[in-house]
Parts: sequence; C-alpha cells; structure tokens
Amino acid sequence: MPCTGCRYCIEESQCPKGILIPDLFAALNAHEAFHNWNSAFYYEDVLTTGHGKASECIKCGKCERVCPQHLEIRKLLEQVAGTFESRE
Repeated sequence: MPCTGCRYCIEESQCPKGILIPDLFAALNAHEAFHNWNSAFYYEDVLTTGHGKASECIKCGKCERVCPQHLEIRKLLEQVAGTFESRE
C-alpha cells in the first residue's frame, strides 16, 4: 500500500476514533511483504491500545480529504481489519 506516512490523515483531520492510520498501514505492509509473524501482535497490543482499531472507522472521510496520495483509506482500513481482526 503506497502510504508515505505523512500523517496528515491523523494530524490534520484528527480522526474522531483516534485510529493511527499510517501505522496500521505499515503493519499491514510488513505482514504482506515479509510475512511478519509479529505484526499481528504489534497491531493488537501496541498500535490499537489506547487508539481505535481499523474496524472502528466511522467512514467520515476526513482522512481521505487530506491524503496527498489520494488513497481510499476507508476501504484500505477494511483490508487491515480483515487481516488482523479476523483472528479474534
């Protein structure tokens, strides 16, 4: 996923659910590219502790309006949730 980690999606729009979007995308990239066994633990116990999970996205679209890469963040968060939260 071509997220550059600029963090506009969480700093500029202030995600109402506190989802760490670029970090979740990085975890998914590590999981997919390197079959990183630790990424599921990192997702559950580090990235979403005190922050929203990908499945908690309310699809407000604030993140997509400020994304310089014009990513379909709402759809990509569904992919993240499908990868990491289907194990629960």
